[in-house]
Amino acid sequence: MPAIPLEDDFLDGPNRDATRVMLAATMLFPDDAAAAAQWGRATYMAACIADLRAHGSDLPATSDISGLMELASQAGVSSPLTEMPRFYLGLLIASIVGQKIARPDESLQAIKATEIERLLPELRQKREAGKPSTFDEIQRQYLKPFDRTTWRILRPVAHLWLAFCPYFDRREFPCPDGCLEDFLLNAERALVSVLRTRSRRSGEPLVSETEVWRLAPRHLSILLARQPVNHT
Repeated sequence: MPAIPLEDDFLDGPNRDATRVMLAATMLFPDDAAAAAQWGRATYMAACIADLRAHGSDLPATSDISGLMELASQAGVSSPLTEMPRFYLGLLIASIVGQKIARPDESLQAIKATEIERLLPELRQKREAGKPSTFDEIQRQYLKPFDRTTWRILRPVAHLWLAFCPYFDRREFPCPDGCLEDFLLNAERALVSVLRTRSRRSGEPLVSETEVWRLAPRHLSILLARQPVNHT
């Protein structure tokens, strides 16, 4: 059971932004720790630089700043998420797993086929304006031939993508800052359902507990301790 790499004060102050970036990186690259770290680092620094500029701050002309901007460019941070194939694949994983939880007696293959056909026009309609060919290319290369390799790569973070779905239209990935605690709690609830759901054909769990990305026990304890106590 890999733990999402977060600081102990992951819910406090400026670390909240770093936490959201790390969650997003884990969701996009659960199979590649180096890619997740690079994307996360570049995204966080690009956001910090954009925030400084938005507040009228002058950026020092240093090699460090130039290097960070180059790193952000290399990581594709300047491109909208809606031009990243894995963003669409993550939404598809959430849709498939969500339907499998709701309809446990239906075969996973049937759900996959149905959800791909259902989701394509919806994503096409919702996508942000970008390169005219972007979505067609993503559909051709990634969504239509959705295969076992893609399923194995992203299923360990299916619960995180399920938790993201309510925030899709908020344009903040994986959630707005003020919703971080709710996002994490919803991911934990979704994970319980995911781990209980089994393949109809094999009888095996949809996702193995040993492969799923989740909060470390100490982080979960911190999160739960922040929740108000209901005395009713």
